[in-house]
Amino acid sequence: SRTNTWIRHYRVDNLEEYESALTIKKRLYKEFDIDINDDEVVYLTILLASLVVRERDKHIHVIVATHGDMIASNMVDIAKILIAEDNISAVNMPLDIRPNQAIAQIKQTITAYSNAKGFLLLVDMGSLIQAGYLLSQECNVPVRTLDMVSTPLVIEALRRSALLDADLDDIYLSLQHFKGYGVSEHNAVVTGNKPLAVLAICSSGEGIARKLKNLLSSVLEEMNRKDIHIINLSVEEVLNTKHKITTEYQVLLSIGVINPGLDVPYISLPDFFSPKGELTFQTIIGGAFPVMVENKNPVTLTKLAEQYLQEFLTYLNPKKIVPIVMLFLQQLKEQRHFDEFGSNLLNMIVHTCVAIERSVRNETITYNKLNREAYLMSELFKIYQKANEILEDKLDVKLNDDELLFIIDMLEKE
Repeated sequence: SRTNTWIRHYRVDNLEEYESALTIKKRLYKEFDIDINDDEVVYLTILLASLVVRERDKHIHVIVATHGDMIASNMVDIAKILIAEDNISAVNMPLDIRPNQAIAQIKQTITAYSNAKGFLLLVDMGSLIQAGYLLSQECNVPVRTLDMVSTPLVIEALRRSALLDADLDDIYLSLQHFKGYGVSEHNAVVTGNKPLAVLAICSSGEGIARKLKNLLSSVLEEMNRKDIHIINLSVEEVLNTKHKITTEYQVLLSIGVINPGLDVPYISLPDFFSPKGELTFQTIIGGAFPVMVENKNPVTLTKLAEQYLQEFLTYLNPKKIVPIVMLFLQQLKEQRHFDEFGSNLLNMIVHTCVAIERSVRNETITYNKLNREAYLMSELFKIYQKANEILEDKLDVKLNDDELLFIIDMLEKE
């Protein structure tokens, strides 16, 4: 049967999420008298597995090794500041030390980060070029080496290793074509005459998959990449047609509920609807390094929020209101020193826009929790009132106290 085929190929019965899916099936039947079939249990398992946050120490670890006293350290420091990730180490090789001493230092770094998925060694010249192969054999870990290291290469290696859910070889091969941020890369990685494609993978290939395709079309249009095809696929179709697709198309990346196991980067749905997911997508598709301008709205999140809000808003234009809500949330983020909102940002945008619509329609909701009065008297509430002035100034609409309290609950508990 189809279910048994999926279980055999994806081994979903071995996933922790499979037990959770079975529990959900039992609860649905017990509490709502809804009986879902085994296919739906497999779908649910795959969806749950796609939402799991993987361990941060399972990145590729980048090691920069160069001749000179502090050259490697300086490049690593710059990359850490710009990318805000730390899966990178420096090995400095003063000219008066022997090559085997430098290799020993690299080995110490590999041993210290033994949980990494692999190691990308960036070197300048000489004996260090052979170090990767030697250490791979000695330490029994995957190591790939790129020479002629430069600061842009270090930055790009750190960014790709931290943001892309790709194998060591994928990142290694993609960086072989890297020529700096002033050069568009995508032409360098295109091979042959196959049409370019992005895979959009959802459980059934319908419904959400179509919305994802429309969203990707809008994003690609804004990036001036109408030459890229978007292929909608269900999980089962990916399983059965993977070879055919890669024969007919040059697949650049896949996005969706499951990693199809192709030799291209994969972005999960939760990651895609986040600022980091957009950065990854733009980098792979556009090739050039996307400059992160302060307060620049992520295209994917903005488009998705607009699509959702078309169904909920009667009086307000989502295209005009979403950028203003982003300013409102950005001020709260800065004042409260929040980390990036990540995939939760979409919920916050939609919630705030719907709250503004209620205000326009003079509809009210009541915050009945016991901490209401304490909140209203707090310094925290004043911060939210100050941000509320952005909405009042740009929309001539002000959220009432109860709406602000619900937003406080939402943001402060993230």
